[in-house]
Amino acid sequence: MSDAVLTELSDNVLRITINRPDALNAVNAEVARGIAAALIRAEEDPEVRCVLFTGAGDRVLSSGADLKAMAAGENVVPQEAPYQEYGFGGSTEKTTSKPIIAAANGSAYGGGVEMMLQADIVIVERGREFALPEVKVGIFAGAGGAYRLPARLPRAVALDMLLTGEPISAERMYELGFASRLVDRGEAIAEGERLANKIASNAPLPVMASKRIARQLENGIDTTEREQAALSHTLFAEVLASEDAHEGPLAFAQKRAPVWKGK
Repeated sequence: MSDAVLTELSDNVLRITINRPDALNAVNAEVARGIAAALIRAEEDPEVRCVLFTGAGDRVLSSGADLKAMAAGENVVPQEAPYQEYGFGGSTEKTTSKPIIAAANGSAYGGGVEMMLQADIVIVERGREFALPEVKVGIFAGAGGAYRLPARLPRAVALDMLLTGEPISAERMYELGFASRLVDRGEAIAEGERLANKIASNAPLPVMASKRIARQLENGIDTTEREQAALSHTLFAEVLASEDAHEGPLAFAQKRAPVWKGK
């Protein structure tokens, strides 16, 4: 496992930590491979009964795709087997049968929110914010956000976030059901540990069966999302091939306002 993703197995809980605090835990190719490898380990290792996902530092769980890496031609979706099945960040296309807790010990943006949407239980801290700002850099929330967010939040709120790219507070996200637990700042990881240990102490087969039924999982894929995922993939490929999709990350890397052409 690379230093960009830290893993630790203790008391039947596999802790996965994005370890790029200086880059706001942005997802590059190394992070994507590391998370996918950790989820494969979780699926295959009977000692793992719960997964706890978080980020290093205390500012941002993840700022999403590393736009500088993208501008340099780096792929934030694993390309090699068996990791490529897991999608952006090694986590948004396929999940594990083991429960996943996302303990957001900071704010989250873009792909960071999309990775949280794939988790089974989400913990957020007061005073944090969450946003899907992809439209501001020439793309859209193509790693599940465009269809999972409206399923989690009221459609009007989800569309507000998706179309404006503006953030929403942790308190509001909790009120609307994005997260099941709201804690004080600095307490998300401790609450995640407590909850993960409680889940890991339960009988593992019924826990996994409950997740598979509730999520309607088949080989790690949510069967209810297949058509939406296929449409998202098609449209994202079209958008990604546009001039604007190249301009967005380039403008970000050059610290200037993008010049959109609509093509």
